Amino acid sequence: MVQHTHGGVVIAAHADQKPDGLFVSSSHKEEFSANPDLMCVEVTTWPIAENAGLRAKLSGNNSWRPDPPFAAVMTSSDAKSLATGEDGKPAANCLGYRHTWIKMSQPSIEALRQAFLDAESRIRPMEPDDPASREKHARLEWVEINGAAFLGDQRIDFSPHLNCLIGGRGSGKSAILESMRLALGKERDSSLDEESRKKVARIKTLLDVGEQTEVRVGWRSPDGVRESVILSKNGIRVEPDSDIWDMETHLGDIAIQFFSQQQLNRMTEEGGLFLLPLLNGFVGEALQEQGKLQEAVRVEIRQLFARKEQLDKTDMELRQLTQELADLERQWQAVAALQEEAQRHQGLQEERNYINQLKASVENDKSRLLNLAADIFDSHSPLGSTCEAWPHGSWFLQRDQEILKRRETLRTAIVELGQHYRQDVEKFFTAQTDWPEIRKTIWEAEEVYARVCADKGIAREEVSRFQEISRKRQEKGLALQQKQAERERLRQEVERLPQAFERLHAVWREAYAIRVRVAEEISAGSARDGRRLIQLSVAFGADQTGFQKSWNSLCTDRRSRLGRNWEELGDVVFEEYRQREGTPSVWGLVQGWLENELTLPEAIKKHLRGISLHFEEVRNQLLIKESSKWREVRVSRVADRVDLELLGEGGRIGRISDGTLSDGQRNTAVLAMILAKGNHPLVIDQPEDELDAKFIYGELVPLMRHLKSKRQIILSTHNANLPVNGDAELVCALEAKAGKAVKRAEGGLDREEVTRAVLDILEGSEQAFRKRKEKYHF
Repeated sequence: MVQHTHGGVVIAAHADQKPDGLFVSSSHKEEFSANPDLMCVEVTTWPIAENAGLRAKLSGNNSWRPDPPFAAVMTSSDAKSLATGEDGKPAANCLGYRHTWIKMSQPSIEALRQAFLDAESRIRPMEPDDPASREKHARLEWVEINGAAFLGDQRIDFSPHLNCLIGGRGSGKSAILESMRLALGKERDSSLDEESRKKVARIKTLLDVGEQTEVRVGWRSPDGVRESVILSKNGIRVEPDSDIWDMETHLGDIAIQFFSQQQLNRMTEEGGLFLLPLLNGFVGEALQEQGKLQEAVRVEIRQLFARKEQLDKTDMELRQLTQELADLERQWQAVAALQEEAQRHQGLQEERNYINQLKASVENDKSRLLNLAADIFDSHSPLGSTCEAWPHGSWFLQRDQEILKRRETLRTAIVELGQHYRQDVEKFFTAQTDWPEIRKTIWEAEEVYARVCADKGIAREEVSRFQEISRKRQEKGLALQQKQAERERLRQEVERLPQAFERLHAVWREAYAIRVRVAEEISAGSARDGRRLIQLSVAFGADQTGFQKSWNSLCTDRRSRLGRNWEELGDVVFEEYRQREGTPSVWGLVQGWLENELTLPEAIKKHLRGISLHFEEVRNQLLIKESSKWREVRVSRVADRVDLELLGEGGRIGRISDGTLSDGQRNTAVLAMILAKGNHPLVIDQPEDELDAKFIYGELVPLMRHLKSKRQIILSTHNANLPVNGDAELVCALEAKAGKAVKRAEGGLDREEVTRAVLDILEGSEQAFRKRKEKYHF
């Protein structure tokens, strides 16, 4: 047996094989089970889960090795050849037939010891391929900082799994994490509170010291595409320089979340108002699509509201036109005796106008023909002496003179055509036998009409007034027809308003359903050993604070009795809405009351009576005084309310909304929520603040261990449980030297310099750790 003093570890070969395997022969039990150097056994059974006895011996829940349990590996110790089967894999008893993948910083005995101490995290027997080859999740691969005021020039290469930055206060942990946030353009996160924004701004000041200052971040997308994002004095750029039309959009597509301790605190303050944007961040593209649909329907409703305004205006104009036409009709009837003659006179006038317009048109056509004839003739430029030098000049000169004659003939023909055209048009009238009588009637119409007016006892000056009434009557009648057609078109459009609101409410309900589904996924994702750590719930349109803000905007005059009681009335309205489960919108409910007061609930009536107000005053306030605001509020959504429960072994510990959780418990719940969903990288600054040590070890560490194989986690911490019991693949220890934060050690816990740094920084030194151990009487 290799002794511990030699720096080795013990592996019991073929522990499950007869007749002498460690787990088969009882004679070996006492000899080996209590030996601290025996950390691992080699087994030949696979999968281990199918062998209950072997699984029990390896689990530690038995008399063999209560604690720590054995690690198990599979090796080809009897490898006799390099032969492979038809599938290309090693054949039985050949090299590689049985194998184990072991995670380590670098091959060493200490790396093996660390792997055996934490087999669940580091050992994968009989995996067909390297487990790392299946890691498709996005990740930060490295960060490089140069020329910063406080941070020394350095590069940190991250693991795809759990990474912990450790160091004393002022060693640059937070500065490095916030530098990455700035480089990736994530400082505009809506969950950042004012204190966190100031912290980010301070870090930005420390970075912004010169032309050579740069923060470079290596990013790897889920499909394996790599790029470097560089923050410098000139802004943010990307290498390789691909087609990036909008940097903000490109950075927004980089799925990574940053959380400072201040952010975690902020999310659970004020009744958890910041839980909704946090949940929305988990929903992703589905909610973005709903947002686009919502905005499209909102635009349509606003347009329909504008049509309704036009319809109301058109109705008013129709009433005015109808009245004006009725007035003109009465005036027309007052001179009814002249109606028949006036109509005849008007018709004769129109006939005369037609004749005059026809004459003018014919004269215009004739003039255009004459101008055309002149243009054709004048457009010819005789050759003259120009062609004397041409070899065939005289020939071309003769042709040119002949063309000129033809143009003269054409001009004459066009002039004659114009004359014939005017004569032909005149013949259309003069050739008719009844034309002289018709012409006489038309040209004597004014004189005859004046004589008829005199015979009827109507003054000559009233004739023009009658004609004006007739003209206006015709104009108003035509305008009325057009306005009625316009009203019908607007009415058909406005009739679509209820359907548009139904679509808007359906979009709201769908967004709510998406949130509920994701909330349940997050709750289920927090489960460990069959027990959920949190329960996330979503209530549709239940954000009373948001409702009250919109409601208060609808009454700007707070000096009136209605204004003084407006906010209290809003509380009653919202309570009535909350009691009607399934109501798509509180605003739609109020609109229904405005349209039909008979539907007004008794609770609202009673409240109004109690403050000596009539509902008509509320209707007047919303539909008349603040009508435009009311229309806009109707398309605004009262936000869903997100609540978070923390669960324990005995049931519910408390919830955020009712204030029954302590600061540490609230942060515990939010951390569990953040970690339970998604596979994008998480960067968290000191997640252990406000958390008790028991939760860190009993809940947070197991959750980190469970998730780190599926997503990258980067933490800064002062708590040894996270890097040590969480088995961080990368520990980066930082310290301040000569006013600069620099790396002291980097790597896994299988590196001596890393474990020494963890002891010094997180345990207070090896001696302090030993003294505490003695105090605990271990």
